[in-house]
Amino acid sequence: MRLELRPVGLDWLLLITGGEQHVGAVALAEPGSDPAQLVRGAHREGPLAATCAAIISAATGAGCVAVAGIHQDEATGEEIVAIVGNAERGARILAAWAVDRDQR
Repeated sequence: MRLELRPVGLDWLLLITGGEQHVGAVALAEPGSDPAQLVRGAHREGPLAATCAAIISAATGAGCVAVAGIHQDEATGEEIVAIVGNAERGARILAAWAVDRDQR
């Protein structure tokens, strides 16, 4: 899995990819609001994109768009839990990095 956080002006773009990379879902989060999601077809990355965008947005006080596309053939429930947990931990690490970066 790969997470990449890029500044876009005062806001942030978070890419969450793994396996066969693709765009499965997009989420937009702003501080104090529930994230909006756009999910492509039968993809299931919407909640993950929303959660990770909200993590970045809440920490930085800025808007964040998260684009998620993770594909693992025949992933088990346990593997999905691990993937989601790793992505959320990664988003928290990147959020801390972004806050530290902006305070310099």
